[in-house]
Amino acid sequence: MLTPLFFRTALITSALLLANTASPQTIPAKAPSRGIVIVKASGTLAANLGPKFELRINGDSYGLTEVRSTTVRDYRFVLHTPLPATAKFELIYRNDYERDGQKRSLFIDSITINGASISATAQGVIFDRGSGAQAFDNLDVQPGQSTLTSNGALRFTYAAKAAVPPIVGVTPPPAVTPPTPVTPPVALTPTSLFNHADYRAGLAMWRAPRTKGACMSCHGPDFFDLARTGALDVDLRRRALNDGTSNAEAQTLVTAVGLVRAAYKLPAENPRQFRPLQPGGALLAGSSNIERDLAFANELARFMPTLTSATRIDSLSAAKRARDEFLAIDFAQLKIGIPFPLWSADRFHDAREGTLNDWVADLSREPKPDQKAAWIALQDTYLADPSDVNFWRLYFAVGDLTQAATGINPTDPSDRVKAERFTELKFRSALIGQHALRTAALGRNDFMRGQVPFSYLATQEPWRTTFANKPATGVSGESTPKFLPNPMWEVGDTTRKGFETGAGAKGQLGSIGSADLMVDRLRLLGYPQFVLESVDPTVKADAQSADLRLAWFMVGVRFDPSLQRISQSNSTLVGEYLQTDLSSQDYFIHRVFQEGLREVTRSYRPEASLGTSPAFNLYFAYFSMYNRHLPSRWNSADNASVPTDIKNRQLAAYKRITANFFRMCLYLHEEALDSGKIAPYGTSTKDGAYQNIQDFFNYADQPERNADDALLRRVAAKSNTPLSF
Repeated sequence: MLTPLFFRTALITSALLLANTASPQTIPAKAPSRGIVIVKASGTLAANLGPKFELRINGDSYGLTEVRSTTVRDYRFVLHTPLPATAKFELIYRNDYERDGQKRSLFIDSITINGASISATAQGVIFDRGSGAQAFDNLDVQPGQSTLTSNGALRFTYAAKAAVPPIVGVTPPPAVTPPTPVTPPVALTPTSLFNHADYRAGLAMWRAPRTKGACMSCHGPDFFDLARTGALDVDLRRRALNDGTSNAEAQTLVTAVGLVRAAYKLPAENPRQFRPLQPGGALLAGSSNIERDLAFANELARFMPTLTSATRIDSLSAAKRARDEFLAIDFAQLKIGIPFPLWSADRFHDAREGTLNDWVADLSREPKPDQKAAWIALQDTYLADPSDVNFWRLYFAVGDLTQAATGINPTDPSDRVKAERFTELKFRSALIGQHALRTAALGRNDFMRGQVPFSYLATQEPWRTTFANKPATGVSGESTPKFLPNPMWEVGDTTRKGFETGAGAKGQLGSIGSADLMVDRLRLLGYPQFVLESVDPTVKADAQSADLRLAWFMVGVRFDPSLQRISQSNSTLVGEYLQTDLSSQDYFIHRVFQEGLREVTRSYRPEASLGTSPAFNLYFAYFSMYNRHLPSRWNSADNASVPTDIKNRQLAAYKRITANFFRMCLYLHEEALDSGKIAPYGTSTKDGAYQNIQDFFNYADQPERNADDALLRRVAAKSNTPLSF
């Protein structure tokens, strides 16, 4: 964050102040005996600048000092006048910065006053976070800290027992007392936050109607998301002003966001990299889809040693070990190679953020005129007590109490519903995302439970009764308890058709062919100008749609890996379009993992079904359809730049893992046949994809091929399925 420097420059001579530079200074033997202060500090540089701090003593400034050393150095200041009995010290960090992966930080080891060393974390030291006057407003006050990642002032009062001694080294200093404890304002907590005057002022600003809609109608009930994702003050002001606020309102938001950070003790984050719910907390390394897919094979080996091993699965017990590895998958731990959306993309920072692929809704979801009081009341109830029950009351009221924005004017009137539906789904997703972030900050882990996180809505009280027969994502007929909220998946699924134009717009710029630009497509679909301006004008509609689909499908998988409780669409139940997108973007290993996870959780996770779990069948749908399980080429846009060695290693890992996947499936299906859970079916059903498996074994050419053929023939015989090979 780049902020103006508000500081007083003391007009002093070099005889009174040793130069405030990054180099340690040597105190002359005959220096005046007014006293000396030594700040031991280090820093991290960003944009070729080190952190800068200003030292003030009783309001008297000792100038601005840049810290360019990454190891602790002494920064010495000769006092202008002898210290009185008590003195007010302020060390002000002025130039925090975080952008493009660089972060500038200031580290204060200690402050030594006439020989008495005081830690930045000592009792009585406080840190008032903020820039300029905000560093002294007592609004965002925290205990003293040695690592300063954001602008603010370390403050304390120093009290000496005796007169200020000569400079250290001339005569020994007398004993001194610790700093006088400073009683900070009453500490903010999540519980007390709701009634804080500045937070309430922030809420009023958040809810105020504006040309683009109220902030609450895109983000959620309050600005917790901005606090948690690390939105910079300068960005908050810029975007607030762009959205039509006054300077005073923009500052009100900045202050309120700071209060939330203080109340929840939120860690510093980089909003340009913060991807909520990204599995494992971070994206796997790699500059291409293919490289990250290969990295995923190595990541899987940590969690699924049986499935990924070069040793073939050769027994039912080994197959069950692989099955149990799928059932033990925890997306909080397992990293993947597919990036989840940023919370809030901002083209101001990077053209790549000129996208609709983020969590915050692009158009507002406003309360219906006659329901605004009820909607605000639900939000207030939730903010005063952000329990899961209060959250779900808010979520399930979206359809009844809110409506789509009015500024959608498509070329073909029938397209209006596309923008409305897309916006509603993103808003519902943002509500879930914001509450997930909030509950995590509160140390609660019961909002998302297990591999099908919201299944408790259908089985446990008070959820089961309170939220029975509620539309899970706003679609009639897809209601609880059979279906569970997963608007994240539906964002991806809606994108398939949601960015295609109706017949009334065909042939116009933006609805011609594969070269159509996203900004032209959105114009035809009726999105207002401010949305068009948020999109990279050079990106093609098909490319952005593909990124949207895959990212949101994968977020949806985190909420239901079985895909059985999202929608009644058969395409969703078998993961048709997820498999298509994974294939077209060269995520081979992610494909087999996702298919295995779907098959196993569907049959072995009771919460994946409302009733009895289906037996483990041998039907792979779009994983093997069109021979997609036999990849023979790479399709992603950047595949030509990937070294051949990387491609070969990816393909070898895919063959090894997929061979074990098919072996696991054969053994588990055989167990279902032997137990009578599945009756012999011959050719009467889609079950028994023996030819697909045989084709893969021919393609992969793995060791011990005869054993694979024997296993396949044995299971086929038990199912009464004739083989043609």
